Amino acid sequence: QLEWGGMIKGAAVSVTYALILFALAFRGFSRKDIVS
Repeated sequence: QLEWGGMIKGAAVSVTYALILFALAFRGFSRKDIVS
């Protein structure tokens, strides 16, 4: 159970981190499109 908990926590952190990076990248692309 501890191993599963660690895997779940790791996956959750990875997904959250990926979503944050995607949001930042999306903002960057949208800003570039608006400026150009």
